[in-house]
Amino acid sequence: MFECVGEEKDFKNGVWPFGIEGKPNDVPAPAGAEYMKINKILGRVGDESGVYSFEGQADTLPLIPGLEMKGAPILVTLRKDNSTLGGQLRPYQLDFKNTAWQIGIDKLVEILAGQFGHKGVAMQSHLSKFLIHGEGGSFMKRQVNKTGNGVIATLVIQLPSLYEGGDLVVYRGGLEKRRHDFGKAKGIESFLPHYVVIFADADYELEKVTQGYRLTMIYSIQLPPSMHHLARPSIKPANEDLAGVINTLDPDVLHYS
Repeated sequence: MFECVGEEKDFKNGVWPFGIEGKPNDVPAPAGAEYMKINKILGRVGDESGVYSFEGQADTLPLIPGLEMKGAPILVTLRKDNSTLGGQLRPYQLDFKNTAWQIGIDKLVEILAGQFGHKGVAMQSHLSKFLIHGEGGSFMKRQVNKTGNGVIATLVIQLPSLYEGGDLVVYRGGLEKRRHDFGKAKGIESFLPHYVVIFADADYELEKVTQGYRLTMIYSIQLPPSMHHLARPSIKPANEDLAGVINTLDPDVLHYS
């Protein structure tokens, strides 16, 4: 008969030597606030590690927003001499005649709230500008607004546009992190609206259009006023948060595994 060496000693008084005491519903966790922070950060790794932006097809939006510039429809000419470079319009200059547009924006923001970890929260969206770019037009590098007013991300909506070049590039720390083409690789950028979301603490730019024209809208996504205090000054990926917590630990007692 096979017997474990030291079995009687290890299981003296019928006590499992590797056990802990607690209630049936207790969840074992390492002691110390820093270790609890590490646990929470590791729980985010699978979903957001290294993510500064993401994109998708804006299925909730109608193809035509019914956009007018204070009583006059906005017409985008295909003539080269009038479509080069471009310009921008502010919200006070615009009217949306298609009421389904704002309904679609609200639905999209509701979906995005879940991806931000705020499912069920009535996030707010605010249009900041409407951009028209022809050949040679671009939108120089900007940083997502993070002035403490509850803004957690920028939402870039591109209307169906036929163009070449003009990718949206996301940077952090001066390094290119991701490139978005609004569906060009699939050949559907001229038929369907697309969106890109850029988290706070990241820079972004719209590169030059080399041919055709591009129509984009820039929205800020905010927490409701009662939750502004929950907005982080920056949204870091899990690996950066993890490194920050580990650096605060005493190396003589670092034994987390």
